[in-house]
Amino acid sequence: MVVCGDDTLLVRLLEELAMLDERAIAVVPDGNPEVVRLVTELGVEVVIGSPTDAGTLLSAGIERARALALVGEGDEKNVHAALVAAELNPKLRLVVRMFNLRLGQRIDDLFDDCTVLSASAIAAPSFVEAALGDGHGRSIPAGGRTFAAGAPSTVDDVVVPLARYRDDGEISLLPKSANDAFLVLGTPSESILRTVVAAATSHRGPVRRRLREWARFLGQLTDQRLRLALASLTLVVVLATALFKFALRLEWVQALYFTVTTVTTTGYGDINLAAAPPWVQLAGVVVMIMGVLVVALLTAAVVDNLVGARLVRALGPPVGKPHDHIVVCGMGTVGLRVCEQLRAAGAEVVGIEQDPSPALMAAARRLEVPLVAGDASDASTLASAGAGKARCVVAVTDDDVVNLEAGLTARALQPDTRVVLRLFDPDLADRVDRRLGLSVSRSVSYAAAPVFAAAMMGRQVLAAIPAGRRVLLVAAVPIGARSSLDGASLSTVDSGRVRIFGLRTGNAEPVWQPPGESRLVAGQVLFVVATRAGLAKILVASGAH
Repeated sequence: MVVCGDDTLLVRLLEELAMLDERAIAVVPDGNPEVVRLVTELGVEVVIGSPTDAGTLLSAGIERARALALVGEGDEKNVHAALVAAELNPKLRLVVRMFNLRLGQRIDDLFDDCTVLSASAIAAPSFVEAALGDGHGRSIPAGGRTFAAGAPSTVDDVVVPLARYRDDGEISLLPKSANDAFLVLGTPSESILRTVVAAATSHRGPVRRRLREWARFLGQLTDQRLRLALASLTLVVVLATALFKFALRLEWVQALYFTVTTVTTTGYGDINLAAAPPWVQLAGVVVMIMGVLVVALLTAAVVDNLVGARLVRALGPPVGKPHDHIVVCGMGTVGLRVCEQLRAAGAEVVGIEQDPSPALMAAARRLEVPLVAGDASDASTLASAGAGKARCVVAVTDDDVVNLEAGLTARALQPDTRVVLRLFDPDLADRVDRRLGLSVSRSVSYAAAPVFAAAMMGRQVLAAIPAGRRVLLVAAVPIGARSSLDGASLSTVDSGRVRIFGLRTGNAEPVWQPPGESRLVAGQVLFVVATRAGLAKILVASGAH
């Protein structure tokens, strides 16, 4: 197998393939010495060069490879490399990492055997669940049925207990009993189903979205100053109309007409105060002066609000004074995915990015997320984003040190703030969890790598469920002919690292929670929850090789 990449996902994926006893060759672009060092420490052969270069791929043995994973950042480069590889080896299985999944669906159709995955889309739900901290968990479709992974209170029927705390405080995965389990897989309760339905029906069509945008735009034009100016103008017109009606013995319409011409200093001069008593003339002077002042204030308010609204549409909404919101530090591919899902859940979000690009600013406008430009680890930047009043701070930049410093700074601003960190280094993450008191630490590559590895083996991972620093994987595993599982008893497969909760034969409806004495045959599909090592074991046993 050939794996091309330039970041930590490449390293994690090679570790997963090693657990599967797969021989792999890594292709790393020039200028990534740290990645090359980590890959070399794994004992994997490294080819330096661009994956879009046919010569580089040939040096990696692409013409003899079974699968190619393109996991570098940059959709265009990955698509280019996939096209080059398909010309060199038409039978190659392709696994392509892409951020733009709409484009990925179209790219998938260009190849005979291609799977498009997004590392950020795989990892984002775990960050969102940790940030919201509402215990609702997440829905997982499997075999035409929807399951829920979350706290026991979120399910009506426990299918698989996923995690519980041991006496020493460590997390035990896939316990035999649901007693004391804090994370379970089961049938979602009615409240969860209502939440899913509400989320599914909350997407407005293009026309309604346009109307909502115009209503919001008009609302931005009518702030308190503009309303005060309009009220003042109305008061002047009403009082002057009544004054001229009785003082000059005019009809109401004539009095209103004369008042408007006086206030706006326009008209035809057909009504004037030349023959009026002195006190009426003095009142007319006051009305003219008040009219000029109020109209000037009204014009200034309209122009100011119009310019401000256009700036909001160009630069995104202002931060203002948010409260009980979520601050997302680092608006890269992961940060954007997290913002999208948080906004879909109805949460208020403020983003922080060191140097936001025009494309990022456009994405922030689309999501209605105010953006603060600055260093996420700086206290003043976090304060500008309202971190002191936030319900959670999510630090998902590409730098472990920046994320850690941002989390510690956020805690200094508000000790009760929940902090969710993205950390690659597992040892650092464990020590942060134990010693520094920061709430949750996640790794994008740790959650995504097993999904990419399974795709390279031709298998599908349905979801990655975080349990502390570890991850459980829900997968559909077909049983291959003459594999180790062909003819085996289900009870021999179900173990401390693998739990089987569904079995489908042919096109029939799956049997959920099948009995342990069931005999497995080729062509059946197992629905399993497994640890990373457990999934690797069952993939090999199912004949994925």
